[in-house]
Amino acid sequence: MNPSNSANQTIRVTTHNVGTAKKAIEYGWLDFAARFDSDVICLQSLNLRAGDPRSGALATGYDSYFALGDVPPSPYGVGILSRGSIDVSSERPKTFLDQFGQWIIVKQGGIWFASLYATLTHSPEQHSAVLSEIAALPKHEPVILAGDFNTIQDLKLDANQPGKGDGYNIAERTWVKNVLDMGFTDAYRALHNDQHGYTWWQNRRLFSEDRGTRIDLQLVRGLTPVAATIHREWCAHRIAAGGGPDHVPLTIEYRR
Repeated sequence: MNPSNSANQTIRVTTHNVGTAKKAIEYGWLDFAARFDSDVICLQSLNLRAGDPRSGALATGYDSYFALGDVPPSPYGVGILSRGSIDVSSERPKTFLDQFGQWIIVKQGGIWFASLYATLTHSPEQHSAVLSEIAALPKHEPVILAGDFNTIQDLKLDANQPGKGDGYNIAERTWVKNVLDMGFTDAYRALHNDQHGYTWWQNRRLFSEDRGTRIDLQLVRGLTPVAATIHREWCAHRIAAGGGPDHVPLTIEYRR
């Protein structure tokens, strides 16, 4: 927990699919992330090999824990950055890797934090692995599952751009519903029940029209979400620097 937030017992958590650590650093993510004032940052799609010095650059000012690829590097790779010390001994097993995406979960300050990247294959093995790991967590301890779920929940509210339907069909949407049925709350939806809250756009035109998809989520159990910020300015910054919009960081503030 950020010491500055200890008086009112709040914690600020950001999740972001950076679209490779190399691109994130090139576009100035380190300076941008400093504005989040987040206690914990969950990262996805790092595309780094274990031991790559760029993982250390991403974690400047934070304690960090990563699940990175070997050789060749995973196209995914996830990490958790924390202002407090991460209890690495509490780490749950990495239950699916590479072809099924990636997941890590560790404990910090009495809260379990997961950084998740789910691939568009949405295999039964992937879903089963995540659900079994969540079921194994202590029911009386707070949990925040953050990341790129590549899945929508509401066909009308969560998506408004062309696509192949990945993450749209009932089988793909059901696994996230199964997580919610385990006592979790979709933090953004709890605060903004009627706003689309898109977090990914295919191209600049769709970004300018705000026709996107809400696939980056924070699902929470045991904490109360009190504020949410979708950092659209990051995507605008990427576009101004010559890139595409890609994923936007999502920050949720929680009360214990």
